[in-house]
Amino acid sequence: MDREQKTPECRDWSAVHDRMPPGPWTLRVHGTCEFPTAGYSVELKLSESQEPSARELFLDLLIHEPSGPVAQVITEVDAHYEVGTDVEYEAVTIRGYVSIPVEIVW
Repeated sequence: MDREQKTPECRDWSAVHDRMPPGPWTLRVHGTCEFPTAGYSVELKLSESQEPSARELFLDLLIHEPSGPVAQVITEVDAHYEVGTDVEYEAVTIRGYVSIPVEIVW
């Protein structure tokens, strides 16, 4: 069962645009979310409603709840998004959570 949880504890967000030769350029977004039990998974997905700004990428954080019995232990789950792009984004916004400045790596 999938549902969007309003406020999981997510932190340590980064957005890095790797422009090192020989290419192609790759934008990588990463964060860590904490849940009260095991069995959760998360997914960063390109938002269907992009804003008109060509300098900001919008992503949605999808949370997939556990199915069946799970361990009652606080669990950290990594969230990742990666795309090859030559668009020079200045920020990545994860809707409802955070806006992250993009770090450029040459």
